Amino acid sequence: MNLLESRNSLLGEISADEIPYMKQEKLPIENLSCHQSLLEHFLLPILRGNVFHLTNRSGLMGITKDALIRSNKNGESPFTYPQSARSYARARGYVSLFDLRTTTDVQLERALSNYYFLNPSFTSNNPNFLIISEALYPALIPWTKARDEDAWKEMFIPYVEAFHQGDIPISSISRVVSVKIKQVKKRKNSLSGLMDKAFQELCKP
Repeated sequence: MNLLESRNSLLGEISADEIPYMKQEKLPIENLSCHQSLLEHFLLPILRGNVFHLTNRSGLMGITKDALIRSNKNGESPFTYPQSARSYARARGYVSLFDLRTTTDVQLERALSNYYFLNPSFTSNNPNFLIISEALYPALIPWTKARDEDAWKEMFIPYVEAFHQGDIPISSISRVVSVKIKQVKKRKNSLSGLMDKAFQELCKP
């Protein structure tokens, strides 16, 4: 099978059985799959030029049920990471977004080294990218606002993060790109596998 098992169920829809409120609001879903080793080559051309919100599968279900991307200012949703408690966006009632409309290659590389948003651990190898409609662009707040406020003790991502004041209605999502990421399995007799086994033996009491 080709490494890029992509575009399956292109522009499909989450089933109404899985999310009860889908009869009211339907999100067009692009269900894609890709190996981790090819993720940047495969996914960045899809995301660049767009603004999107990143979530996992359960987050997508909650957004669809509520018909909103919520800001989580009151901490009602569990934090993704411990440092989320000092999120610049959350403290101000902003929804955190990624804005790759004008990001340069160098800026993108720096951002990914700080936070690998293509496949963060909380997504469990199934990140969902909610592409925001262009109609919402005038309301976006750039990351430079945090920089100008000298808010470096708070959490934000230079170059790629943007913000929206308050909740975002589901009608402002133009489509969802849902990616299942396949990790490369180590063969039992591979050199790395043998080295891991040898190290484990050395560490035994």
